[in-house]
Amino acid sequence: MPQDPRDNVNSIPVDEVIGFIHHFKSLTLATIDPNGFPIASYTPFINDDLNVFYVFVSGLAQHTNNMLKTKQASIMILEDEGSTKQIYARQRMLARCDVVEIPRDDERWEELLGFLRAAHGPILDTLRELSDFHLIALQPSEVTYIKGFGKAYHAVRAEHFPAKLQQLVGG
Repeated sequence: MPQDPRDNVNSIPVDEVIGFIHHFKSLTLATIDPNGFPIASYTPFINDDLNVFYVFVSGLAQHTNNMLKTKQASIMILEDEGSTKQIYARQRMLARCDVVEIPRDDERWEELLGFLRAAHGPILDTLRELSDFHLIALQPSEVTYIKGFGKAYHAVRAEHFPAKLQQLVGG
């Protein structure tokens, strides 16, 4: 049986993917509503050394309720159209994620909100007081990195992956 060309795990440029992610402050978010309809949105994020993505989102937003119900989301971080050399080959990182809500009484909540404030400014002082906002960890279980034409890499959480790759996919 031929190998899936997406499983290019031996040459995935992990450091490059991590560097790419760190150039962005927001990500595109895809969720599924209760009727199975896909919903696209965006939200600011931060990520930690294990590349778990943290978002602080309103319960009034449809994507928040979808994530809390399904415990799944897909994210994409995408090169800006203005800086790409080829519109059909924009550099991007996509990830399927498991969703974990971090409750306000969790010891990490204050620290993570502090990091969000440092990254996104004093608006977090107001948002943190709103009871409908939820701190959510998006833990990648599968990552695809597309660097350009013929330069796509795919990784899934697995014990045999190198340690850095395990960090990238949250394993």
